[in-house]
Amino acid sequence: MARNTAINLDVRANADGFQLGGGTTARVLTVTAGGDLTLTSQQATNLTIPNYAATTILAYHDLVAKGDIISASAANTPEILTVGADGTFLQADSGEASGLKWASIDALNWVVEATLARALAAGEGVITNNAGTVVITLPATATVGDTFAITGIQGSWQLAQNAGQTVHLGNTSTTTGAGGTVDSTHTRDSIFFVCVATDTDFQIINVIGNPDLT
Repeated sequence: MARNTAINLDVRANADGFQLGGGTTARVLTVTAGGDLTLTSQQATNLTIPNYAATTILAYHDLVAKGDIISASAANTPEILTVGADGTFLQADSGEASGLKWASIDALNWVVEATLARALAAGEGVITNNAGTVVITLPATATVGDTFAITGIQGSWQLAQNAGQTVHLGNTSTTTGAGGTVDSTHTRDSIFFVCVATDTDFQIINVIGNPDLT
């Protein structure tokens, strides 16, 4: 094996660490009081390796599953967000440790109603399936943003209200209170609507057919 006898390796202890080489070729490796490791070259440029705690250093083996994401729980504090379920999306949320969370796209829970009466629930879509008129009553309490839908496959349907409630479609509104209704005029009339004022007001934002507001 070839041997380079011109190399001068001088290892000496100093106050903070040790020195490699001598004279102008010296490379000084020091450890600070905080445990940082610094290599100083002859051009007086430094390469510093911080002494971070093991829990704050990320390595490839910290990503344990396909889809894992690197985030942060605070400044200089990395956090792994594990992969979410299929079909979910990433949403900012300051209440989560990583500042992020996986969330589901809002979807209605569809049910088939074959009887003549149903109490509507938030987030519910009703498919009426009765030869008569299915009366679907709004919930007495609703939160702004709650969504609902009604469609039919036979017979007809009627959306009934409680005291103090009103349904709006464009510039037309039902009579406020228990006497106001929205009625289908054809079997397959359909409406999608949202609560726009807590408990009291509901707005139709999508319609198929020609439902009648009274």
